[in-house]
Amino acid sequence: MEVIKVENKLKEIRKSLNITGIELAKKVGVSHSLIYMIEGGYRNPSMKIAKKIAKVLGKSLDEIFFSDTSHETLPNFDAKNK
Repeated sequence: MEVIKVENKLKEIRKSLNITGIELAKKVGVSHSLIYMIEGGYRNPSMKIAKKIAKVLGKSLDEIFFSDTSHETLPNFDAKNK
């Protein structure tokens, strides 16, 4: 099975705030391995976890999980459902 990596800025933002992956994981209430998998683009967080991460880091979901390139790869569901 092919693994698709999804871009995010989690690691960059976390490091800029001098927070370790272990510290972030504890504050969010998840394992540090999940944080590292999300940072590496190998796992996507649930909306609940993404919101907790954003709150802990003091950033919006868009700032962390969406970039110009990731928007291009997402299908336009609205267009299909019209």
